[in-house]
Amino acid sequence: MSDYQSAFSAPLQIVENRNKRTEKSPSHSVVFNFTREEAIKAAQWFMAMAERVDTDNTTCSIWNSETKSAEEFPGFAVWASLWGKSGRLSPPVVTTVTDGSAPSRELPF
Repeated sequence: MSDYQSAFSAPLQIVENRNKRTEKSPSHSVVFNFTREEAIKAAQWFMAMAERVDTDNTTCSIWNSETKSAEEFPGFAVWASLWGKSGRLSPPVVTTVTDGSAPSRELPF
């Protein structure tokens, strides 16, 4: 049995873009479906993660196409699981280093 506890859950689908207007139009779109209850949980999760940027100094890597390198910025990453063209956005509950709730594997040292 897993100890994983998700903060919220939103199914997703990868949908082919059949109405490409230009060559730069994306080939696919990602559609997330939120119930009202899950949207509230997601909003709370995003706010808690934004606060964690300040309290725990979390960062995310963003690709700079001009310098062709990744740059670190204050922030966080969100991962989703995908099976074929459907999946789920279901991140873990927020933990912090400062309140001691982050597991040791999340600590930077």
